[in-house]
Amino acid sequence: MSEKIVPTASAQIEKTQNAQAFLQLMRRLHFTIGLFIGPFIFVAALTGTLYVLTPQLENYLYAQQLTTDAPGPAQPLSKQVEAALRYAGSNAKIAAVRRRRAIRRPRA
Repeated sequence: MSEKIVPTASAQIEKTQNAQAFLQLMRRLHFTIGLFIGPFIFVAALTGTLYVLTPQLENYLYAQQLTTDAPGPAQPLSKQVEAALRYAGSNAKIAAVRRRRAIRRPRA
């Protein structure tokens, strides 16, 4: 006949205490890692949001440069680039040319 081994009360208590100690360790470790990683996640989220909002920010920041109140027909992009180079001088270098729809300022 085989005997059943019945765990004693002290063995059960020790097992429960070990499980609680392990859970406390995991909670503390999770909290500490969160404090370390949290700022990186915040910066990534903030810069991602700014990247998504770039077109709206450019339109707001450069409203004076992107709009005109000059009447007349729209000019080809090549003529616009030539005029910009004449205005900026011969040492100016073009970094980028973006085609945008015509934006006219409302007349006051």
